[in-house]
Amino acid sequence: MDLTDCYLLAALVACFWIDPSIAQELIYPIREELQENVLIGNIPKDLNISHTNAATGASATWSTGWFSKAGDNPLLRVQSSTGEIFTTSNRIDRERLCPGPSFEESECSFEIEVVILPNDYFRLIKIKIVVKDTNDNAPMFPSPVINISIPENTLINSRFAIPSATDPDTGPNSVHRYQLVNGQSAFGLDIVETPEGEKWPQLIVQQNLDREQKDTYVMKVKVEDGGAPQKSSTAILQVTVTDVNDNKPVFKESQIEVHIPENSPIGTSVVRLQATDADVGANAEIKFMLGTQVSPATKRLFALNGTTGLITVQRPLDREETAVHKLSVLASDGSSSPARATITINRKTQSHTKIALITVSDKDTDVNGKVICFIEKDVPFHLKAVYDNQYLLETSALLDFEGTKEYNFKIIASDSGKPSLNQTALVRVRLEDENDNPPIFSQPVIELAVMENNKRDLFLTMLSATDEDSGKNAEIVYQLGPNASFFDLDRKTGVLTASRVCSIVRTRIGFLFTVTAGTTGLLRSRASGRPPSSSAAKVTINVIDVNDNIPIVIYPPSNTSFKLVPLSSIPGSVVAEVFAVDGDTGMNAELKYTIVSGNNKGLFRIDPVTGNITLEEKPAISDIGLHGWS
Repeated sequence: MDLTDCYLLAALVACFWIDPSIAQELIYPIREELQENVLIGNIPKDLNISHTNAATGASATWSTGWFSKAGDNPLLRVQSSTGEIFTTSNRIDRERLCPGPSFEESECSFEIEVVILPNDYFRLIKIKIVVKDTNDNAPMFPSPVINISIPENTLINSRFAIPSATDPDTGPNSVHRYQLVNGQSAFGLDIVETPEGEKWPQLIVQQNLDREQKDTYVMKVKVEDGGAPQKSSTAILQVTVTDVNDNKPVFKESQIEVHIPENSPIGTSVVRLQATDADVGANAEIKFMLGTQVSPATKRLFALNGTTGLITVQRPLDREETAVHKLSVLASDGSSSPARATITINRKTQSHTKIALITVSDKDTDVNGKVICFIEKDVPFHLKAVYDNQYLLETSALLDFEGTKEYNFKIIASDSGKPSLNQTALVRVRLEDENDNPPIFSQPVIELAVMENNKRDLFLTMLSATDEDSGKNAEIVYQLGPNASFFDLDRKTGVLTASRVCSIVRTRIGFLFTVTAGTTGLLRSRASGRPPSSSAAKVTINVIDVNDNIPIVIYPPSNTSFKLVPLSSIPGSVVAEVFAVDGDTGMNAELKYTIVSGNNKGLFRIDPVTGNITLEEKPAISDIGLHGWS
């Protein structure tokens, strides 16, 4: 149609209402996705218009001009000489013509206007094309991976909504049914249909869940439409079982007995309680508190740290007042059932260590020869008379090597004569160190990270602890606790290395173990009846994933080499599915599907996210047999 024809058609359209006898309308229903050059209708024939001039009776030729309202790319063409309407190479896509929510009863259409010339045959014809839906779209979930969190105390038959799939097609070509694949008997699927006809999938809990036994379920949910051929898609459904505070704390020891000297200074550590909780996060945070039956007097003497569980002396102790104290301690994680431990504290008097037997003599007799000895200044020693002119030098208080290593004082011997005569002796007492101080780690909690597939003997860190004792009692040795078989620890230097290759597949996220620091004076402590002195640090080693696993195709099986595709398949049809998994985590486990060979005709396309293989175009006859058509 040239520019003159367009102006003429525009003028005729503007005057359309003036002369309805020359304006007519046709309606043609068609299916979307028709191929090029498909005959839609014949305007003269469908309107019963003759080629004969009514006035002269002579046959004449006439031509048509037309104008489309469907956009710049015409979807139909009109044969000027015959008035026949054909499809063009431009795709008739119902979903593109009529975007938005679609319903079975809604109509999607577009119009063209045709004018028949010359004036003797003049007609202005309005043609309405009603586009019927074809099943050319597969239903799709909003995301290829759907994550749902479900508390572990959820009741059986509880329901959780799954995001619905959408399908731009209508009627039976839209979403028809959902299917749960590999529900692992813990879950089922139900469909709720709304009055408007929408189908909402719901996940049903079919078994009791226990996060401490299994915290993640991975399934596959499939959606299908009702078209022919049927189209479908899948999404990974991952259910995370969230923690509920259903485990109460447990004391490592519920009955503890300790002994402390009655002259223990304020701040002395009595015992540190240990409790664990099988829950995680805030549900595993333990608070320690004294039971209500603990007497006020005992509460005044001892302090309990509510976070660490450490019991310390907070006031001077007096054995003569009360020799034994009992403390009831509760460990609570916020639930209604705390754990209980009983601590019995026995206070013992300080034994007086005998240091020396001191003998004095006086050549005088009677009163003039009677001698009394005493210590000149205040030191932790005293003299105890045993026989005439004989005294035992004993300790009168607890000695602390770390406080004072040596004492120098005078003993004065004085007779009872008048005037009294006296003599002085210098006494030097040197203390020997006792292994009475535990090693202290500079970092009680150590967090490290190691890349998986690490080299053996890889250096991780150097642990460090200090001891206030001296000599052999301050020589620290380190030792690994349980669950540390992947690591080596130098007993003297504290150097921690990886002895084995870590793998994220085998170890999941990492390791948690303890390292103990003791001293070479432990054997000496045991020989003297003292408890061994040591402390521990908690080590957490996170394994960082490396992209070292090749994706494995789960579906179709590896022995599947040929799949028949129906000849009735149309472009856009899903003709096959591929599903693969990867042993890595995070971004290293994100998969992308591609066709690498065998698609030289370009007949197929694979969705890089879902793995659905669709037909791109109708195959030529020469292609049949190459790709497997039935």
